[in-house]
Amino acid sequence: MNFRAWVAGLILGWTSVPIQIPAEDLPVWIEESHAGSFYFFVETLRLSEPHTLVLFDAHSDANGIPKSDSIREAIRRGPTLEKRHEMLDEWRKQGRIQCFDWIEPLMPLPFAEVIWVAAEKLDEAERQRMEIDAREYLDGHEEGLPRDAGPLTARYRVMDREQFRSESAAWPENQRIAASVDLDYFASWEDGDLAAGVDGVVHDLLKLRGLRALSFAISTPYLRDLQQAEDLTAAALDAAWRIGNANVRFEPFAPTGPDRSLMARLRERKGDALPAMDWETIGPRLRSLLAHQWNTNDVRYHAGKAVRLAGRWRADPFLPQITIPGALKRIDGTWGLEDGDSVAFTLSPAPIGARVRWKAIRPMETAYRIGDASLGFAHNAPRWIWSEAILLDEGPVLGELPLAALTSVLDPTHRCGTVHLCAEVERDGEVWRTPVETVCVRKRGTNGVRAAWSEQFGLPYVFDSRLLRSGRLTGPECRWGADCANFITQGLRADGWLLPWGSPSDVRPFLKPVNADALPAGEVVLLDLGSHLAGIWEDRPPLGFLNDEDDCIHQLEGHPEIIPFGKLKQGRHSVKPAVLKAPEKPIQLMFTGDLMFGRRVGEGLKAGSQPLGEVAEFLASADLAVGNLECVMGDESFEANENRDRLKLIAPEEALIELQRAGIDAVSLNNNHALDDGPVGLARTSRLLADAGIKPLGKSIISVGDLRIGLVGWDDSKEADPEPLLETVHEVKVRTDFLIVLPHWGREHTTLPTQRQEQLAGRLLQAGVDLIAGSGPHAMQPLTHTPFGSVAFSLGNTVFDGPGPDLDWNRGALLEVVIDAITKRPVQMKLHEIRIEDDGTVQFATRK
Repeated sequence: MNFRAWVAGLILGWTSVPIQIPAEDLPVWIEESHAGSFYFFVETLRLSEPHTLVLFDAHSDANGIPKSDSIREAIRRGPTLEKRHEMLDEWRKQGRIQCFDWIEPLMPLPFAEVIWVAAEKLDEAERQRMEIDAREYLDGHEEGLPRDAGPLTARYRVMDREQFRSESAAWPENQRIAASVDLDYFASWEDGDLAAGVDGVVHDLLKLRGLRALSFAISTPYLRDLQQAEDLTAAALDAAWRIGNANVRFEPFAPTGPDRSLMARLRERKGDALPAMDWETIGPRLRSLLAHQWNTNDVRYHAGKAVRLAGRWRADPFLPQITIPGALKRIDGTWGLEDGDSVAFTLSPAPIGARVRWKAIRPMETAYRIGDASLGFAHNAPRWIWSEAILLDEGPVLGELPLAALTSVLDPTHRCGTVHLCAEVERDGEVWRTPVETVCVRKRGTNGVRAAWSEQFGLPYVFDSRLLRSGRLTGPECRWGADCANFITQGLRADGWLLPWGSPSDVRPFLKPVNADALPAGEVVLLDLGSHLAGIWEDRPPLGFLNDEDDCIHQLEGHPEIIPFGKLKQGRHSVKPAVLKAPEKPIQLMFTGDLMFGRRVGEGLKAGSQPLGEVAEFLASADLAVGNLECVMGDESFEANENRDRLKLIAPEEALIELQRAGIDAVSLNNNHALDDGPVGLARTSRLLADAGIKPLGKSIISVGDLRIGLVGWDDSKEADPEPLLETVHEVKVRTDFLIVLPHWGREHTTLPTQRQEQLAGRLLQAGVDLIAGSGPHAMQPLTHTPFGSVAFSLGNTVFDGPGPDLDWNRGALLEVVIDAITKRPVQMKLHEIRIEDDGTVQFATRK
């Protein structure tokens, strides 16, 4: 795989080639048997580097394996990762590694020492007895079958949790740590303490900056009963999924072969089977948690069964969801609100006869450092972003939570910020969980960059936040926090500026210095303070001058804040005001979603209506405006009448006048309605468009100033094989400066791209496409940026009659792209959301 393809696949997950997950994400593994932790650590840790294993477990798991050197040699000598995968899978089937002996083959490397935390509290005599027993198990074969590394007893220690906390607090951050939690550690705990107990242990482990991998073993046979197994599994998964920078893998069907433990042998003699979780019949607490958060695309063992189960759970009519009636999420999946909005979060279905607990999920610390670099910032801060659940409100049939109820977890001064919200619905002793929703509340009266800045309030300082990622989101877009430059950049990116994540030095090339005594009115002014970056929030009198009373916004080793410039500049040698550089020769492109002028829209056109309304003037201001024409034009022909088995979208010729009024320069006819009037209708439509000065697209090159823009339309419903498209892309690429593909693709009425869309987008970017502007789903889908190009998966509907099947039908976006004609690269890419009335006329969702 070439470098371009590797990075594109890494950033967007668009490649099926296995990629090593960078160390910035904490690998977390959860399966039934502790034997599975052996395989996880073999495939996750660097086997030649020494690690400390921290083991929370009711048992020592210290049994030695005769001739274990053969295992050590085998896991290191594999010619490829794939071959090692195959070998380990075969070992799983055979039961080569057992839940009681999985540690010893990983000593002395990668486990240079093992610390077994055996209980909350141990008296010294008990601790010593447990340590002696564990060491004897570990070296039980050493006399008759000595291992190459010799005795390992001195490398195995026993502690209680209090001793572990005391000693680990002094560990250096470069001490590599692997941790494993067997849930039977909590087997003797009271039911009401289980979730808090798991949280406490996870919190202890996540304080360790050297933590490199974490595994959980459910160990159902060693728990009190199946209900306790469910409760502990739910607690472990919930705790793991609250780690913002973790890669959590749940493998409930992972095999570990025949169980040769003493418990298994004893039960076998009695004719009893080992207790096991029945995933078909688990209760609603665990079932709803998995339905919302389990990524079954990552499942390796019995993936088909996992997908089937999760699909069934997600179809449960009792599965509660959080909605805001009459409102839609933004395309990044967040709820965007303004302080003071008269809205309420509502549970669906209504929690009749139930008790409801509304909770906020909020990072526990005010500062984190998630990378290895320090540079003096957040020096002693944790690496792993872990959140706690805070009870907001509780009561019977509490089906609504007003926005004002979030005040306690928003910024106390400005009443804005980001909150992760969920609810629990308890009925007849059973509990259902909602998905975790991300709620972004902007400061009242703000818009644009300032609104985006204010939405980050209440989030922690995360040094090296450029390393964050969640699905297609990267950096502070993940809504877990930011550091100084990336806090500023997040606001600018939300307003369409294509800036990189990084440090102040990464932003500086995009800035133009301005005079502190002549600040430009109406522009966002930033403050370059060398190793720090801030912005002017409000220019206070005397206006146009940078003075001590001006309000500035920034984030440094704590939550974001607005402070006077006089306070911000204290202790700093240099402050340079700057604005973003505008391109010397900007070229503005505009893209629409589906344009459908048939049916009732067509009737309105004949009566003199203008369905593009105020949007037309905005489109006409662009140097090049392009859309997808989701209809054909002219009178319906005899040929089309012969086949009435599908919906026909045929527009009157008056639609040409509306397209001209909006300054549309080109439209794609590569969609599933291009042949609604047969080949004759398609030819007629192409002729009418060309006569009106509107280019019908297949593959075209249009010059705008000195910029050669390639435009390729593609109907993905007609062709399963993308090779013809890729050949066209290669052909057009060599003759253009900027290449755009307009695919008509995806699944209708869905706000997330399909796997097909993602895979095809990845191949197009690898082939050199600069921008993909999609249509087809009749719903808006995400806009994603990579180092090699951008993808607007779907711009939704621009003109279409309604009402449609859901609220998303009546929402679309215009994509504005500003290209620097000198560098031939985009500098801004912004979505302008529109709203469609039932008669098909459109207007901007917010006033221009």
